[in-house]
Amino acid sequence: MILSVFDERSKPAFAFIFFSKGGRLVGKYIAKRILSGVITIVILITACFFLMHAIPGSPFAKGEQGVPEAVMQRLNEKYGLDQPLYKQYFTYLDQILHGDFGISYKNSSVQVNDLIERGFPISARIGILAVLLSLVVGVLLGVTSAVKRGSLFDGISMVIATIGVCVPLFVISVLLLYLFAGVLKWLPTYGLSTWKHYILPVTCLSFSPIAYIARMTRSSMLEVMQQDYIRTARAKGVAERMVILKHGLRNAILPVVTYLGTLIANLLTGSFSVERLFAIPGLGKYFVDSITARDYNIIMGVTIFLGVSVGATATGATFLSPKTLAILGMGVVAFGCGTAGGVLLAKFMNLFLKEKINPLIGSAGVSAVPMAARVSQKVGQEANPGNFLLMHAMGPNVAGVIGSAIAAGVLISLFG
Repeated sequence: MILSVFDERSKPAFAFIFFSKGGRLVGKYIAKRILSGVITIVILITACFFLMHAIPGSPFAKGEQGVPEAVMQRLNEKYGLDQPLYKQYFTYLDQILHGDFGISYKNSSVQVNDLIERGFPISARIGILAVLLSLVVGVLLGVTSAVKRGSLFDGISMVIATIGVCVPLFVISVLLLYLFAGVLKWLPTYGLSTWKHYILPVTCLSFSPIAYIARMTRSSMLEVMQQDYIRTARAKGVAERMVILKHGLRNAILPVVTYLGTLIANLLTGSFSVERLFAIPGLGKYFVDSITARDYNIIMGVTIFLGVSVGATATGATFLSPKTLAILGMGVVAFGCGTAGGVLLAKFMNLFLKEKINPLIGSAGVSAVPMAARVSQKVGQEANPGNFLLMHAMGPNVAGVIGSAIAAGVLISLFG
């Protein structure tokens, strides 16, 4: 009976779908989306591969693990790292086309595919809870602030929302962890053993989306509540609660629904800082650990997986638009200027200090918490194993965060 659906009588319908003008347009649109997605993923893989290999050192660097030179050469031969870079690139592309992300350089018994399969459900579980919490609390705050515009509640809500948008997730996570786990001792600090272990990670992960959804809902509700059909509903004697929920929120929620797709993709794939801070064995934790260890296969595997997951919610045309590329370019320039400026400022300070400071500490002021401080630590130890710069580098690191938050707050207040 099932196969009988595809009989002679169904051929005209299929012919209409695939050969009509509308069918051709749909097919062209689908092909365009697939092609743009493939191009975006190839660009992502290429950029990540060459940038990763441009970083000084290797997974078996002698200064980091004390591996003898002869042993390191054999390891490079075993994993193909002694080959020219372009050969490594095409070998990896062929490997990906066969659905194999390779093995970990640090632990040859660990398959990257198995690691992703093991870590993604954990990240997704926390992400689903964070999405639900963000949606409920963000919409509730936004609607209430719009209805009570100009009130004390509205002012407090928007201040909290601005903080959530401006302050980096890592800083919020540390503050909440210190307050509720360190000082008050209400909640556990790590793991996911019981339902209490989920409270802090989910709250931290949803803090910024709550702020964004609240601001978006408030702005949309204020616009909707000025429409003629809202005045008509009130003139007809419809209860204010029904006006807000049935007529106002139904139309104001559309921007939130649009944002929800990207939010789900971002939260389901995990958060690097939250998972690392709370010792959650998700994708984020594996990714941070692989960067520290220069485990190329894990870095590439997780990056590709995250890129495909997040990229599924955006078109290649949007991602590769001149505006997006300009923003990425500005970010690279700002990052480079921040890093160079910090190093040069530290060198300038040393001209007037009796006790000199390591100029490398200044490179951590680029606000990339905590990665910039970790990079300063790694590079410093490669130059001199006696260098321990991590805690010193966290000073300018946090200062960069505070400066970014203040600048972002000023820009948001000026330009909305």
